[in-house]
Amino acid sequence: MSVYTLRTNPYAGGSRSDLGALEPAGLKARLAWYKRAVAKRYRALTPDRVAEVMEDGELFVSTKVDGELWFLCKLDGQVAFCAPNGRVLEGAAIPLCAEAERALAACGDLVVAGELFALVAGGDRARCGQVASALADASRAATLGFKAFDLVSEGGVDNTLTPYPVRFARLEALFGQGRRVGLVTTVQGHKDAVAARYDEWVNSGKFEGLVVRSESGTIWKIKPALDVDVVVLGYGEHRDSDGADIRELIVGLLRDDGRFQVLGTVANGLSDSDRIAWLRRLEPTVVPSTFRMANSEGTLCRFVRPEVVLQVRCTDLLDTDGRDAAIRRMVLAYDPVAGFAPEGVQPFVALLHPVVQRERPDKPVNPAYVGLTQITALMPMDLDAPVGAPAAPTARAEVLHRRVWAKGGKGGTAVRKLVLVATHKAGDGEWPAFCAFFTDYSPGRKEPLQTALKVASTRETLDAIAEAWIADNIKKGWEER
Repeated sequence: MSVYTLRTNPYAGGSRSDLGALEPAGLKARLAWYKRAVAKRYRALTPDRVAEVMEDGELFVSTKVDGELWFLCKLDGQVAFCAPNGRVLEGAAIPLCAEAERALAACGDLVVAGELFALVAGGDRARCGQVASALADASRAATLGFKAFDLVSEGGVDNTLTPYPVRFARLEALFGQGRRVGLVTTVQGHKDAVAARYDEWVNSGKFEGLVVRSESGTIWKIKPALDVDVVVLGYGEHRDSDGADIRELIVGLLRDDGRFQVLGTVANGLSDSDRIAWLRRLEPTVVPSTFRMANSEGTLCRFVRPEVVLQVRCTDLLDTDGRDAAIRRMVLAYDPVAGFAPEGVQPFVALLHPVVQRERPDKPVNPAYVGLTQITALMPMDLDAPVGAPAAPTARAEVLHRRVWAKGGKGGTAVRKLVLVATHKAGDGEWPAFCAFFTDYSPGRKEPLQTALKVASTRETLDAIAEAWIADNIKKGWEER
């Protein structure tokens, strides 16, 4: 019996497990740790900033293969390819696995990180989506390949803190002559070598980017900047004694069925004057919304008529967060009168380092211009599955604390209130554990009612937020009611 899987499906004479089937638990946890602690901490960098940002010294410059992070593992004499999501591919009848077994015949237990990819007919470069297609179709098993780029462990010894030149030398000895299971193309050099290799490997269209490792252990992922045309769905507002402006814009894409897919927020790329101008422009277009979203100020965002298109530039797309959990975004229905309503969440992506480039008045709000294909062409995703309704609350929220203060004045009585709430829904990933609601009513003010919302993961943090608010807002003259 295999030491790797609990449930297997036939695949090209070998076996391909279901998601999450990987055993033992220690190995599964190790692979998940590597993805979270190493692979997801690469520093994204555009090629024009290499000379400015990258440190001097000896560098290992590698091609970035457009595939999926998998691991080649040998455990108790058995060889298999394992993914962080728990899927396993094994069996000497599979060409990829047969070559891996030959390469590791003289090794003990070992874990190697690499990129699982699939060759594309016609000589085009490998694309991430081809891997899923090849794994789903056993007739395409021969197109699968693996490029090793890191030695995670060998003989039960953690190698991740070993200097990379030592790890690379071991990989070269194991896979330097490999065909299906080989070593990622790598050269050594300094910063000037990065620019030269970028022209040769990326600008030529052969690879999607570069991965550069330094002597200090820093890893950069260098790819062309990605431009996405998005619809402005709302904004977060910032107000202080100097006035009000836009803190961030909520942006999304238009699905083929007419609903909007929230993509996230973008705050960079706007000057101070831009932020004031955008607020003046968007305020008259505010529409109702039963979907609530807090901005970076802790107050609720406002939603607007979806009619403005922006070009936003980012350095990468992310489909999982720092805990390796799938990123989920809300799907919104829109009606010109009723405004926005939540339809349900969908696994989607987040933009890494988004920056507003410019408005695109030449592009209408149409799926052909601001649709999901901008994302799915780069990162294949199953977006055809029905979007479920938002999950019903599993537990009622609890008011932990409520305090009210009042102060008389010429214009009437001013009121300030705080309410601390335990949501009892933190386990589903869609809710914070605690919320603090603040209300400030002053009848003589231009905007009499102001509210704020803060969230916290622990009761201690919640209490600290409340104490700080009281210290800042409850001064002499306020009486508790």
